Amino acid sequence: MKIQWIAVAAVTVGISLSPLRSAAQGPQGAGAGEAARAAAPSYNPIDWLKKKPLTPTETLDANSNQSAKLTSRLQRQGLLTANANLKDTCETFRDLGACVAALHAGHNLGLDFNCLKSKVTGVQVGDDSSSCTSATDGNPMTLSKAIHALEPGVDAKTEANQAEKQSRDDLTEGLS
Repeated sequence: MKIQWIAVAAVTVGISLSPLRSAAQGPQGAGAGEAARAAAPSYNPIDWLKKKPLTPTETLDANSNQSAKLTSRLQRQGLLTANANLKDTCETFRDLGACVAALHAGHNLGLDFNCLKSKVTGVQVGDDSSSCTSATDGNPMTLSKAIHALEPGVDAKTEANQAEKQSRDDLTEGLS
């Protein structure tokens, strides 16, 4: 009789825990990693205090007036064409500052922005990668390494620092 009760208890526990097992597997398919990270709560207290940087899309969506002001400023400087949308241009970057810095670096050095964008983000932009000196391997690079890969003859670190300073200036003026 005691063995029967143990068997019934084991079956009951097994049945009650089976939904947890399938839920722990998380989402499947394309975009599953992002969905799993977004759904998983963080139990690290430092993560509760630390603010995550906004993506360019979130930054530009936060205030459309400031977004238009920044876009207009970049168009006047010749970094964006008249019909370009800054939100679409910067969608694969980790933050808006990195995108604007890449725009400045490309403009300052006469580099193809799509090649520079591919190197910095690790995401191949456009179908024609033959115009770039080397295609991205899927790993993002720092701006200075991307500049060096596309234009080995320049002081990439100095150019990257200059572009990042110009980016900070634009963001201070454009989003204030």
